[in-house]
Amino acid sequence: MLAGMQIPRWLRFIALGVWLLAGSTSVPRLVRDPRAAPAWIVAFVVFGALLWVGSDRRASRARIIACLAAEACLGAFINWLGMPAFEGAAFALVAAQLPLVFSVWTSLALGVAQGVVLFLVLPRDYNQIEIAKSVSSYLGFGMMTIALVRFFDSERRARVELARAGERTRITRELHDVLGHHLAALTIQLDLARRKSDDEARAPLDEAYGAAQRMLKDVRDTMTTLRKDEYDLRSALDAVVKAVPEPIIDVNFPAGLVVSDAAVAHVALRCIQEAITNTVKHARAKSIRVALSREGDDLMIAIEDDGEAAGEIREGSGLRGMRERIEELGGDIEVASESQRGTKVHARLPMRLRGSGATRMRPS
Repeated sequence: MLAGMQIPRWLRFIALGVWLLAGSTSVPRLVRDPRAAPAWIVAFVVFGALLWVGSDRRASRARIIACLAAEACLGAFINWLGMPAFEGAAFALVAAQLPLVFSVWTSLALGVAQGVVLFLVLPRDYNQIEIAKSVSSYLGFGMMTIALVRFFDSERRARVELARAGERTRITRELHDVLGHHLAALTIQLDLARRKSDDEARAPLDEAYGAAQRMLKDVRDTMTTLRKDEYDLRSALDAVVKAVPEPIIDVNFPAGLVVSDAAVAHVALRCIQEAITNTVKHARAKSIRVALSREGDDLMIAIEDDGEAAGEIREGSGLRGMRERIEELGGDIEVASESQRGTKVHARLPMRLRGSGATRMRPS
């Protein structure tokens, strides 16, 4: 059952249950030590709030890391004040979230580092045996949790990739069996018509014939790409730009930038294509600037035009589809329209798929 769910979703509620259970065991001690009670309660409640915010499946990677860092600090403080019977529980909750944003080896290293901190902050009234039991229990449970979360995450990703492969196969067959045959027939008929036409009709028929040939080639190239699970983003983007005679489109694609994941490259292209289409239709812009770059593990996309401001951004079908594609891969998108400055679209896509993202839409 757990394998079929998104990890952040079930982990969030299980973690909150562990948080409440661990905290309930400390109530008797706080009654005996009322001076420590206010600080412990505040730290415990704030830890729970951060756990809730940071485990949100829509949270960005930066937000999750910030919450984890704060949770680790609060966990150290809570353990220093004392948490009978559940020493290290706060650190174990932090460890369970590490694989969602870090590699397995980084997660294990950070988990061990928390074990060292736990050893240093446990109350001095604990004897060596109690400290050893607490630290070893945390390390065992924490490492097992990291491995378990990583396993379920890998299994979920494998199922997603299998589903995508099946969808690619289905689309390839549809393109070949339906669109490919119709385009091939259309090309033949246009070639026949232009050969039999008079001089006046020859030019538009030649143009239509050339357009049909290019479309047929694009369909065949797409089928080849789907079969190979590869995507040449730069070439595809060049083709999109060449197909738009106006406005002028300036593309900044760094020479060393390689998008190896076909799904990410495809969504990036569709995002840029939709933004250009919207600008051509509505903005009356003279130029469009498209810039791609890499920041850490993220692909950053910026599309800006000098057209008329759109005022309040309303999410139509095109923009909604763009947002859904990006969110599906764990990215986010921001669209802004400013007076005299045109429209700006900024998107972030993870180069390595992690989870879901959030979309922020704001007016000028």
